[in-house]
Amino acid sequence: MNKKKQSLKIDKIGILGAGNWGTVLSIIASAQVETVFLYDRQESRVQEINQHHKNEKYLPDVVLPKNIQASGDLKFIFSECKLILPVIPSSVFREFVQKFSSYTSGDHLLVHGTKGIESGTFKRMSEILVEETGCLRVGAISGPNIAGELASKKIGATVIASHFDEVIEAVQIALSSPYLRVYGNHDLEGVEWTGSFKNVLAIASGVLSELGFGQNALGLLLTRGFNEIRLLLSSIGANPETIFGLSGIGDVIATSTSSESRNFRAGILIAKGKKVSEIEDDLEMTIEGFNSIKVAKSLSKQYRLKTPIIDALDSILFHSHSTKDLVTSLMSGISKFE
Repeated sequence: MNKKKQSLKIDKIGILGAGNWGTVLSIIASAQVETVFLYDRQESRVQEINQHHKNEKYLPDVVLPKNIQASGDLKFIFSECKLILPVIPSSVFREFVQKFSSYTSGDHLLVHGTKGIESGTFKRMSEILVEETGCLRVGAISGPNIAGELASKKIGATVIASHFDEVIEAVQIALSSPYLRVYGNHDLEGVEWTGSFKNVLAIASGVLSELGFGQNALGLLLTRGFNEIRLLLSSIGANPETIFGLSGIGDVIATSTSSESRNFRAGILIAKGKKVSEIEDDLEMTIEGFNSIKVAKSLSKQYRLKTPIIDALDSILFHSHSTKDLVTSLMSGISKFE
């Protein structure tokens, strides 16, 4: 492995999306890579990053390294970089990939950082990358990655999943640092599914927190919630053991109590009576967990699974039921063997 890493040189990287997570990935990569190209469609943000080395909307207190170059030119970025990281919400992911698909070639390594599933088709983001670009060497980054903590260089870890060792090694070279450990995993399907499903538990944790329930209730929620996710993973043919890795339990531990987690914060707002349509406006961020709940509910229904926590969240978010339904679902039918 070490010999391969030494022979593989990554001196440029393209990160597509100058939001919270995309900007933090750029900061991390800038310590290992000579030039980081950060794409944003807003010319004002491109100028702000290049001229003032700031991204005021997402990281107002952080000065960006000078080797981060913002650009609104996708063709240019693809001509300069072999390793490309799209960090785009799942709701617009396919549409965005179509914009750059003509610039890709078989040499590109495409690794997304989106913890979501396409609505309606239930396609994973790596599947969309292959379908729209024809590139086979794709991957996904997932794990307990609270952006604000990594921006402050607090210790953390992530996982790069791909069927191709070259993809894994390239990301490890670009992102491994003294404060971020990058693990590899060949179970791309499992990592993508668990990365999406963990959003469900993060939202539920936020609801419980705002309702005033303690750590005992949180332990109950996560234990029973993991079981529901394991059932879903088994039913769709993914490896249920992947839930015990960084993209599953690792990410849930990080996001189930943190006020910096957007899904956890969304759960708090739900418990306060906010509507789904209002929450993303309030937080000024995409909440992948809302779609994750829809996907989980649809799959649960399709495979006739018993998933009371997922059912309750779906009822709360999309059918105007009381948040107390979540507590009821936790306490119903649990007096039995595990």
